[in-house]
Amino acid sequence: MQSHHKDSNASRTDRNESRDMTAAQRFFNIPELVSLLCTCCTTERIDLITLASVSKFLRAVALPHWVRYLDLALSSADKKLNFFVENPSLLSHIRYLRIRDEYYSENRNFDGESPVHPHL
Repeated sequence: MQSHHKDSNASRTDRNESRDMTAAQRFFNIPELVSLLCTCCTTERIDLITLASVSKFLRAVALPHWVRYLDLALSSADKKLNFFVENPSLLSHIRYLRIRDEYYSENRNFDGESPVHPHL
C-alpha cells in the first residue's frame, strides 16, 4: 500500500512539473520531435548550424543531420578535415558526399563541357 502511495505521488509530481514547462520546453524534451525539426532544417543547412550553436544538447542532435549530406568544396577541405578530426563520431553519419572544385567549375563555359578561354 505504501509503495502505491509513493508511485502516485511521483506521478503527480511529474504531471505538475510537466504542467509548469513551457510548450518549447516540452517540445525539446521529446527527442523524436527535435530530430524531426533537424530533418526539416536540412534544406537550409545554415539553420542546422544555427540550431547547433544554441546548446550542447542541440549541437549533439543537429550536427549529425548537418553532416549527412556533406558538400565539400576543395577550398575548404582542410577546415572540414580539422572539424572531423575534432569530432570523429560524426563520420559515421555521412551518407552522401559531394566533392567539388570551385575553381574548375568557375572556369567552364555555359555548356559545361569546355574550359572558358576569355582571351581567345
